[in-house]
Amino acid sequence: MPLRQFARHHEMKIMHLPALQRSLGSEALAMLAAKLEPLHTTDLRLYPAPQTPRPNTPLRIACLLAALPIGAVLAIGSSLNPTGGPLAIRRELGTARCGFYTKFGFPCPTCGWTTAVSHLYHGQIFSALITQPAGALFGALLVILFSLLIAGAWTGRWLGPSPLALWSRRWLIAALAAVVLLAAWGYKIEMVRLWPASMG
Repeated sequence: MPLRQFARHHEMKIMHLPALQRSLGSEALAMLAAKLEPLHTTDLRLYPAPQTPRPNTPLRIACLLAALPIGAVLAIGSSLNPTGGPLAIRRELGTARCGFYTKFGFPCPTCGWTTAVSHLYHGQIFSALITQPAGALFGALLVILFSLLIAGAWTGRWLGPSPLALWSRRWLIAALAAVVLLAAWGYKIEMVRLWPASMG
């Protein structure tokens, strides 16, 4: 069989033939072509095309179910009016003043989170960070997670980081989360001490 025909049959680039010919020699390359010729059929190819993975229906359902409560949080945060401050937010939600603050005289670790999330979902990023940095970060993570879940429900494939990879780094993630929470809590305590009206 001619070398160029051999190359076409087995999907080899012509540019590779001179290198093969130099390393094997013309006779050895011709013998190789003769031995491989019977393998070339319409049903059996030396280089099969990669198959596209099928969408995972259970994953779609799981992503959709997980996205529902997160979507509800996003909807509530977007519907609240953060311009009135924490007091107005509590009135809209029908909740009382923070019991932790009433008892101990300083805010709890999550004080200001709802107001910060509402600021963020109204595009007021600076106000969200000033109100409660950890709450603003939490709101941003919810948006990212919701987007990944909707994409997973639509495509049937998880496009985010591997859950196993996250689990293997759980202690590092927990340590970072604890540092952020404590730093944001300390910031909120100092903010309320300097400006008590920020508690509403």
